[in-house]
Amino acid sequence: MLRLKHDPGALKVIEAAARQFPGNLTIQLEYGYAVLKLKDYAAGRTAFRRAVKIAPRRIDLWKQLGYIDINLDDTDAAIDAFQHASALEPDNQDLLLQLAYLQDQKGRERKAAVLFHKVMSGSDKKKAKTGCTAYSNIRGLPPKLLPEPWFSEFYTTPEYISRNNLGVGSATLRIGQHYGSNRFIDIYGLGRINADTRSGSQSAYGTQMFLDNYAELGAGIRVKPLADLPLAIYAEAGAAYDTVKQTRPRWRKDLRVFAAYYDEWNMGLDCGDKVKILGGLRPVADAYADIGYYSRYDNMLTSARVRPGIRLFENDTSAIDLYGIAAINWDSNGIGSNRYGELGLGIALRLFEPTRLVVRIEGVRNLATSGLDYSLWRALL
Repeated sequence: MLRLKHDPGALKVIEAAARQFPGNLTIQLEYGYAVLKLKDYAAGRTAFRRAVKIAPRRIDLWKQLGYIDINLDDTDAAIDAFQHASALEPDNQDLLLQLAYLQDQKGRERKAAVLFHKVMSGSDKKKAKTGCTAYSNIRGLPPKLLPEPWFSEFYTTPEYISRNNLGVGSATLRIGQHYGSNRFIDIYGLGRINADTRSGSQSAYGTQMFLDNYAELGAGIRVKPLADLPLAIYAEAGAAYDTVKQTRPRWRKDLRVFAAYYDEWNMGLDCGDKVKILGGLRPVADAYADIGYYSRYDNMLTSARVRPGIRLFENDTSAIDLYGIAAINWDSNGIGSNRYGELGLGIALRLFEPTRLVVRIEGVRNLATSGLDYSLWRALL
């Protein structure tokens, strides 16, 4: 009667009734929906927690409780609520999607990938495509180790080069924090190592050096100026140690300021939206470019590379690509080994699960700006 008269005292009456009769579902829902209209999510959660105890097989109540937890920024509680709902209807794509997004939000990429993959096989094709796209983006990614806004990343590219019978290993580790609403700025500490299998050996001409062999500790800042463009600008400084002795002090300062661009086209899992040619073959491509100043070499270095190709095979967890290579390297000091072009062919085995890994074999013709051209093949990981 008070509610019909728009009397605010109605809420006090139903609140008192909800406390007095915690086992009455109708009263708990009356109170719960009333306080939700006022955006009192804490009181709403109390009411719906009582409601799911009374009617634990009501999917709609678990869903409502989950959405309340989301509004309260309690992601773990929301996951628990949607897991209860999903257990009652395991094939419900809406519930699986919501759970997957929540797990991804918590940095649990592997759990999220499993859920997105389940959505892919559902009957609703639109939701299946959504799940497929999300799965393609996160498959093989490890769970996030550090809480927001912290991040960690590791990059390595071991390689064998036939021309010099040379194995090369390089790795970079960065640990830091994101800043800005769109992770616009990263500030981090870093560790870096570069080594090959032949530098340091002795010959009639003295100590041989094929590549720069060093280990470094430092710090850096990375800026991503445009949200829709995969371009990053870095400034990094540290102290580097020559792991192979040369005719200079082993410890040297290392400052590098550079920009790097990398993008892929048509590479992700085919969710029904990829470009096809020649009766079903899928063209793929990636492009990379960088330019920067490196105090260690007192030199401005730049490189660019494109790898257009076709996808020969693909399933949910792997793919095989055949591609061409066109690349160019340049420097500001006129050093011949830094100035060359490359043309060639390659094949890549892409593994997406249980972790992302690409194995490549490439054969190229090196077009030198000084000296003779030469051919080589290389295997990259």
